[in-house]
Amino acid sequence: MDTSETDDLVAQLERTIAQTVADPLAVSRTAGAAPATIATSRGEMVAASRGAIVAYSGGADSALVAFIAHRVLGGNMLAVLAGSPLLSQGEAQRARENAAAMGIPYQEIRHPGWSSDFVRTNPRDRCYWCKRGLFARLGEMAAPRGWVVLHGENADDLTTDRPGERAAEELGCRAPLAEAGITKERVREISRFLGLPTADLPSSPCLATRFPYGEELTPEKLDRVRAAEAWLREDLGEQTLRVRSEAGTARVELPPATLAALSDTRRDKLTHHFIQLGFREVTIDPKGYRSGSFDA
Repeated sequence: MDTSETDDLVAQLERTIAQTVADPLAVSRTAGAAPATIATSRGEMVAASRGAIVAYSGGADSALVAFIAHRVLGGNMLAVLAGSPLLSQGEAQRARENAAAMGIPYQEIRHPGWSSDFVRTNPRDRCYWCKRGLFARLGEMAAPRGWVVLHGENADDLTTDRPGERAAEELGCRAPLAEAGITKERVREISRFLGLPTADLPSSPCLATRFPYGEELTPEKLDRVRAAEAWLREDLGEQTLRVRSEAGTARVELPPATLAALSDTRRDKLTHHFIQLGFREVTIDPKGYRSGSFDA
């Protein structure tokens, strides 16, 4: 994709965010506010009373939404990270640093969903209840300002079953990337074009995805998986990996090239370290890394 195409996508995303924020129907879902002027061309600003809360995880998608929202809305936006034990090691700190690097208004809250049994008991619809709790809280923050809630779903996400997006739709949260038809690949291309530090960050779903549905999530289990993945990333120099945990066992998923190069000595070292962390058994999955293996 050449520079002019990328610039056109940036302009399209700016217009989508401006129109969403100024849409009286979208605003009324959270605040019951009156209509505002809609931006019709690049560079036009929406009315000063309009703005957005961005559900910010620090990943490539939500970071791009937050950055463009700040370009369009200036100080009338806030990127909000919901901290919880479900975050991977260093994720919150990286999100803070990237928000500062991008110069966007940023705030942290405690994720309201973590205290819910709907999340901790890890049912199959856990993601729905977790996201519903988060988006409801962000809606409470947005409503007094007459703002809308934006999140980072992209066009690729529309092709998969994502219960969390159902919660967003029910609560009137908007996904400007998906609405503008911007895929994950385009998110990365636009982010590189804009010089964002998040352009090449690997996907990092919450730690609950490391456990089979129905296994209770506890701080101790999450801490163990978090520590195991952090150690592996440092030891192997590989970011795209998973440690799946079931009933106290660990199953390590690595990319094919990393898996093929793993020596017996390194396998023994890995097993020894994981046993010290508290896993009772350790296996290295011969199928390698794959997204959502507990969803199969």
